[in-house]
Amino acid sequence: MASNGTTSRLDSLQASEQLYLLDEIDKLRLQGISEFVFLPQLIVCGDQSSGKSSVLEAISGISFPRKDNLCTRFATELILRKSRTSSTSVSIVPSRDRPEPEYQKLYGFSEKLESLDDLPTLIDRAKIARGLSDTGSAFSKDVLRVEVSGPAKPHLTIVDLPGLIHSENKQQSANDVKLVSQLVLSYMENPRTIILAVFSAMNDIANQTVLKRAKEVDHEGLRTLGLITKPDTLPQGSESEMAFGLSYETEFFSKGAWLELRRDFVGISALRSRLSSVLFHQIKTELPSLIKDVQQEIEKAQTKLFTLGESRSRSTPDEQRLFLLNLSQAFFQLCKASCDGVYDDQFFGDSLTDMGYIRRLRAVVQHANLKFAETMRKRGHRRDIKDTADTEGEKEKRLRGELPEKISRKEALDRVRLRLTRSRGRELPGTFNPLLIGELFHEQASPWRALATEHLEQVWKATKVFLENAIKSLTDPCTYDARFQHWIDAILEEKLQHAHKTLDRLMKDCEKHPITHNHYFIENLQKTVQKRREEEVSKRLKEFFNQEYSDGSDQVYRATFSFKGLMASLSSQTEADTDTHACIEILDRMEAYYKVLHILKLLAISLSLVKQSF
Repeated sequence: MASNGTTSRLDSLQASEQLYLLDEIDKLRLQGISEFVFLPQLIVCGDQSSGKSSVLEAISGISFPRKDNLCTRFATELILRKSRTSSTSVSIVPSRDRPEPEYQKLYGFSEKLESLDDLPTLIDRAKIARGLSDTGSAFSKDVLRVEVSGPAKPHLTIVDLPGLIHSENKQQSANDVKLVSQLVLSYMENPRTIILAVFSAMNDIANQTVLKRAKEVDHEGLRTLGLITKPDTLPQGSESEMAFGLSYETEFFSKGAWLELRRDFVGISALRSRLSSVLFHQIKTELPSLIKDVQQEIEKAQTKLFTLGESRSRSTPDEQRLFLLNLSQAFFQLCKASCDGVYDDQFFGDSLTDMGYIRRLRAVVQHANLKFAETMRKRGHRRDIKDTADTEGEKEKRLRGELPEKISRKEALDRVRLRLTRSRGRELPGTFNPLLIGELFHEQASPWRALATEHLEQVWKATKVFLENAIKSLTDPCTYDARFQHWIDAILEEKLQHAHKTLDRLMKDCEKHPITHNHYFIENLQKTVQKRREEEVSKRLKEFFNQEYSDGSDQVYRATFSFKGLMASLSSQTEADTDTHACIEILDRMEAYYKVLHILKLLAISLSLVKQSF
């Protein structure tokens, strides 16, 4: 096609008010920015055989090869650039899915044209190079890149995509259907893309797949323009003719239902003007966010450069040693600051964000310790011995396993009595085998190991996450993989095994015969006995005086009574038999010992496992 003809067809897209912005976008594209951020572009997409190639030719003024019953089997990216000299070149951008030999072969495909008339032949050669043929069934993820430059050319990118396939057939497999759908969707999802949704007037509008896909990515239709092809195939005056409303021939639109449409909605000239306006508006709308995206990518690149080290070079052993030395020093400072709770480095970020919190290792571990202490208090014992009724919330938690099994004190004493009767030795009546306290304690403390293991692994994982973030912030991915996977990972696994061994030693101490010189044991035991005696005395006073009063009340009661009778009531035997007395003492001592060891083991686990192991 002649160059003058091409120029005339592109005049409507070359308004001076748009030239500056289009030129700036083109500069970004020439610098390869499109690999990092989305740039404005026009794409032509539609169902198979919908006339997309005709639309592309009408917009660009460049003839693309078209054959009957042959749909596009690859994406064609047409890049129009303004330059002092005219030139046309065709190249292939191979898919990353291709094997390396094929990738290099296709990457090297590049040819220049003397005339646009030779474009169809060159495109056929590019198609053969990719292993495609007119009769083949394969679709390609490769992109055919056609670059046309000249003094009168505008800066514009138009992409012709393979036609969407409704269902598989003899020529097109299910894999082809999926491949084309993914390819078209990847272009449509670009929020700065103008979608030219092409659909044929020969098919019902409700059956047009391209319109459904466009609506999925552009719900409000702000960047979608519908293009109807082949309207001349509709019978004049038919319902189908009344349902559509665009075409490209002035004479055709001057009669029938088309005459009622607005003139700026019909014909190629109106289409070019509409596209020009839509694209210009899209660029102006997206320009602020585009600038922000570019700035963010620059900051990411600068961060990556920083992680490479000051010298950027590691070619010699001395440079490598210097890099590792600086890295280790920076890493040590971050670890020390996090363990000390000094979070003034920018690495720690905002504490209100999830990332900022997990990088504050001391805060994470302290929170885990407090949560562990609360868990041990609520769920550390096998059975909850109490006579008060549960609240509705406590009942639900017990059903979900969030609280221990609840038994009354009478049920607990019955369990102790059973052990007592089955463990008799040489004890005198009313006494007991001291080993029974150990048996009861081991049963009551049986959840400790599982809860401690859970806490241990939680702290270990928090430590690992912190170390991962610290190294990632200081170096590049390659160095991170080398240092973490081949060095730190092994150390962390070793630390975890050491922590488990330490936990085993602590738990084995709990399995030994109960022994303690801690004065809190006697204090807890005396408090328990005193509380039970107060309850018993209160009960007998109420019975003796036949009075009801509140415990702890300082209310004065006046009555005449026998002092001897009062003494007899208070000093009378409270237990029916010696076994009951022994069971009460066993249970009291077990609970007192549990409280002491609970505190000691809680401190041991929190300090020994967490601080020393990590």
